[in-house]
Amino acid sequence: EGAWLTRLAKRSGVVMEYELAADDNDGLVEERKIRKVYSPRTKRFLFIGVVVGVVAVVLVILLGVGLGVGLQSSGSSRDKCKAVESFQRFDCFPGRNTNESECSRRGCCWNGGVTEGSPQCFYSVDYVQGYGVSSVEHSGVGLTIHLSWLKESHFSPETFPYPGAVTNLAVSALFETNKRLHVKIYDPANSRYEVPIKLQQGSAQHEDQHSQRDYEFSYTESPFSFVIRRVSTKTVLFDTKYGKLLYSDQLLQISSSLPSDLVYGLGEHIHKDPSVESKPSQRIELADWRTMTFFSRDIFPENSTWNLYGVHPFFLAIEPSVTGKRKAYGVLFLNSNAMDIALQPLPAITYRTTGGILDFFFFVGDTPEDVVQQYTALIGRPFMPPYWSLGFHLCRWGYGTSNRTQDIVNEMRSLSISHDVQWNDIDYMRDYLDFTYDKSRFHSLPQLVNDLHDNNQKYIMIVDPGISNMQPPGKYPPYDRGLELGIFINVSKTNHTPIIGQVWPGNTAFPDFTNVQSTDYWTEMIKNFHDEIPFDGLWIDMNEPSNFISGSVDGCPKSSLNDPPFLPGFVGDRLYDKTLCMTSQQAASEHYNVHSLYGHTEAIATAKALQAVLKKRSLVISRSTFVSSGQYTGHWLGDNLSTWKDLARSIPGILDFSLFGIPMVGADICGFGGEDATEELCTRWMELGSFYPFSRNHNANNKRPQHPSSFSQTTALPAMRAALTLRYILLPYLYTLFYQAHVNGTTVARPLFFEYPNEDVYDIGYEFMWGKALLIAPVLEKGAHQMEVVFPSDYWYDFHTGSPIVEGIARTVTVDSPLGEGRVPLFIRGGNIVPMFQYANTTTTDTQKNPFWFMVANGPPLANGSRHCMGDLYIDDGETPLDTQGHQYTLIKMHYKDDQKQGRMWLETMVSEYAKYRSMRVAGVDILGMPDNDDIQSVQLGDTNLPASSYKFSNGNKHLQVTFSPSTTLESLNLSWQA
Repeated sequence: EGAWLTRLAKRSGVVMEYELAADDNDGLVEERKIRKVYSPRTKRFLFIGVVVGVVAVVLVILLGVGLGVGLQSSGSSRDKCKAVESFQRFDCFPGRNTNESECSRRGCCWNGGVTEGSPQCFYSVDYVQGYGVSSVEHSGVGLTIHLSWLKESHFSPETFPYPGAVTNLAVSALFETNKRLHVKIYDPANSRYEVPIKLQQGSAQHEDQHSQRDYEFSYTESPFSFVIRRVSTKTVLFDTKYGKLLYSDQLLQISSSLPSDLVYGLGEHIHKDPSVESKPSQRIELADWRTMTFFSRDIFPENSTWNLYGVHPFFLAIEPSVTGKRKAYGVLFLNSNAMDIALQPLPAITYRTTGGILDFFFFVGDTPEDVVQQYTALIGRPFMPPYWSLGFHLCRWGYGTSNRTQDIVNEMRSLSISHDVQWNDIDYMRDYLDFTYDKSRFHSLPQLVNDLHDNNQKYIMIVDPGISNMQPPGKYPPYDRGLELGIFINVSKTNHTPIIGQVWPGNTAFPDFTNVQSTDYWTEMIKNFHDEIPFDGLWIDMNEPSNFISGSVDGCPKSSLNDPPFLPGFVGDRLYDKTLCMTSQQAASEHYNVHSLYGHTEAIATAKALQAVLKKRSLVISRSTFVSSGQYTGHWLGDNLSTWKDLARSIPGILDFSLFGIPMVGADICGFGGEDATEELCTRWMELGSFYPFSRNHNANNKRPQHPSSFSQTTALPAMRAALTLRYILLPYLYTLFYQAHVNGTTVARPLFFEYPNEDVYDIGYEFMWGKALLIAPVLEKGAHQMEVVFPSDYWYDFHTGSPIVEGIARTVTVDSPLGEGRVPLFIRGGNIVPMFQYANTTTTDTQKNPFWFMVANGPPLANGSRHCMGDLYIDDGETPLDTQGHQYTLIKMHYKDDQKQGRMWLETMVSEYAKYRSMRVAGVDILGMPDNDDIQSVQLGDTNLPASSYKFSNGNKHLQVTFSPSTTLESLNLSWQA
């Protein structure tokens, strides 16, 4: 019964191929090895061995000695351990200080030498530890399964190696939508901490709608395990019979098989070093036995094993092909405690967390893009950024003075370099005190901000969460007011004085953003400071929270919270290294539970405060983020280095945050720390950075300047200017993508496999797309002047020339990208219409005054020979919040159809609230992939024939360009041609 699927597991140069049989009766998966697929080299070496082996098997059969009988004759524990192949091992002794004696006490198998990264201490094939079903309750929207500790378990609750074993559990399976299932495993007798974020769950789906769901939930009674299977393909998505279900006060564990090794997400981590691999990839390599730790940490993102700033325990996986089609699904583990998530080549996944509950959401999508839409429907859609935030941002730590900052702004203007937002790092502050500025070195800061505003530019400054407690009483309102309101994190449950750490200004207290009064406090501080410096957005940093000492100035008490029995693989020896004591108390819970929520809760308070103060859209950029942070903030990838590998791996990092529902993301262009960026590196990085959704050049103190005007005005500067100009020309398309992300939860920057899930593009992390229409393939290697660009099966055109590159068949094409031209390899996909501006100015405000231009790229013909291209254009004032009563917008659907002898482009206005769109102009249209004709006989705008001088047709290039002189109104665009 069921569907037979295939999975591959690489082992010792041999590919083992298995069948997974989905049994509809008990929901389990039976695995049968069906064949081995050898490489040609292995085949040559094994040919003689195969012949000899066949002869040997015949002799064995003739002698009456069954091979299976021989294998089954030994019942020793050694044989039970040997029966577990290395890639099938599940860790019996997770954490640190693994040793043979404790492994033996646990009744597990010991392998002193690590094999292919597999665990040293692992479960034998007949090891029993877990729970059994005691009763089941059905409701109209799901079921609740009650579990009790299995008596056959190796450990009793009293002897369990982790304190506080939970003897009775409940499993809730809630059918929330046709595509989303919520499974929660909790202690029904005792309330435990759960992540306090607001989800958009809505009402669950009644069981009578079962036939509409594309998932089914089943379970096994003893030992308890559950299976989630896709109904339409019978693919098993999650099967927890693997590994052991453990549930204690400070260690919770569950494992599952995965249907394939095509797994993405699970951040925030950097991906494998592209100097080890030939090219960067976004895919998590399961063959490496990757264990990823989740616990917010202030650390340079330079090692793939380190836990970084944010916590996003969400993955997206591509399922095996069924009838030539691959589907995608996603899993969110909603837990904010310090945890490890281990992936292994079975393929399988194991979750181990130090607290909370086991809380899972399963998103059974069709395409990867569909999964992200389902995910953001639950956690909240991304915020809609102001238009100006899509321009180019410039910052550095170390301008030193407001005068020097003004000089840089003036240089950029004088050289006509696109520049929308100027930033300052912590050096603007007085003694690094939040909500102050140095009135000696930055005396002219108010005038600088006014100058920026007078030139249609914006200003953003940094704010850290640490509030100094070292100022004289009554002289520093941020501390005085916070103390008065009682909104700082306290030492402990019983000691209600602020815990004191050390950051830039010295000793500091930390606001507790889970305190209901903290938003009012933060708003008051931001308003008072905005009265002095009228900034337009805020950059919140150091909010893991970071601490220059470990714990506090008074140390941390001995406690199982500060020193838990299970330690995940975080950087450092103790959970409170470079952060606060885990025993410190916040309104929501002990810091132990909510540590990784600190940046997220600060982002919420900051976004709400800016909305209250500015009364319009603003921009928050946060270093630390958590599940659902994209509703409030963007993110930059942290303190990277000025190296080619950091340039290359920024692409997978940006694509990861697209999965996490945070599309406003970018890396520090040209690198933040390390050696000075070379001119070649910075030029290439500016080319790539012009296509980061959040585009900011930023570097560290004591490094050479790396803003565009600091480089050669004959080579680097023209290339950087050209790259930024291209970004600004494409702003209508980019802004529309952000609108679609905000409304529908779609991605802005996306990997190729999102659009082509059935093609072999799963490892491509060096190209990416903007929406579904544009493909970007930047130069990522030193000295390179060409790129080997992978084009999936489709119609593709060179954006710069309009020339066709690929027509229907997947190909890899060598594309030139000479250094110094700023000609980023950019391609438009057939079937799309891209809205843009005719030309760009140096700010988004000025650029928006220019006429539109449309690029139509023809795709494959339909059965009747015609082609149909489409696109979207969203227009509003760029700053009014979309959820306010006064917000007005216009939404236009663009169409183009043609056959061999004629074609037409027209606009369909879906919403026309924004009155100013009626006066907006269109200067022209490019139509790529025209039918093969000798010439074009006529072109009409509405009923008016255009003169031949207004259009150019190249049959060789299959390109028609029409220029309207004078420009026509957007509202009246209706273009046609005849051959």
